Amino acid sequence: METIEERERRELSTWWTQFDPGTCVVECFEHGCGALFFGRPRSMYCPDCLRQHHNRTQRRRRRRQRENAPPPAPKLATCSRCGVVFERQRQPRFCPDCRRELRNEAKRRTRAESGPRPRPPGKPPTKAQRKRRRANSRRHYERHKDTINEARRGNRREESQRTYAAMKADPERWAAFLERKRQWARAKTAERRELKESAAGQPKPGRRASVVPPTRGAVSGPAPRT
Repeated sequence: METIEERERRELSTWWTQFDPGTCVVECFEHGCGALFFGRPRSMYCPDCLRQHHNRTQRRRRRRQRENAPPPAPKLATCSRCGVVFERQRQPRFCPDCRRELRNEAKRRTRAESGPRPRPPGKPPTKAQRKRRRANSRRHYERHKDTINEARRGNRREESQRTYAAMKADPERWAAFLERKRQWARAKTAERRELKESAAGQPKPGRRASVVPPTRGAVSGPAPRT
């Protein structure tokens, strides 16, 4: 006649098959434990004994490290790009310098193909931030004024040359541009003529107006009403 423990073990060993064929009831192999737990067919320790076994393994590993055990010899490899011998890591084909250069080249190629990255929406700058940015921009311009102005003049000159070349290539556009230029010159000439005529009867700035002295017997002031 089977005991109570044997009956419970038999019932547990047949009960798990109707739920999950990937798990089974296993007896812990740890000396002095012998507990039954749900696990894989090749499981050896119950969760508590497995945790203790892991802690023991870690203590042994740390003890060996404290004993100054010689580290394993580094694995060397030759870079297939520049031929430098280096310590092999996750990617043994290239040395660290070549990996960095290839990574930067791939980033530049991707950025050139995808275009400028859109700026993520963020909080608008505060009043103090705008003031600080304006001050920094003004300080930078004052410090590099000559270089900035020369670059701006060069950019404007190149842009105007490109614009003139594009207009000269199109006769209609060039004729319209010359006509606008003539109209602007005529308007400026007429404006200068009007200013000259209006200033002809006024005294020149910096001089007193010439006053004609009244004749004897003449009454100064407005003429009397009749």
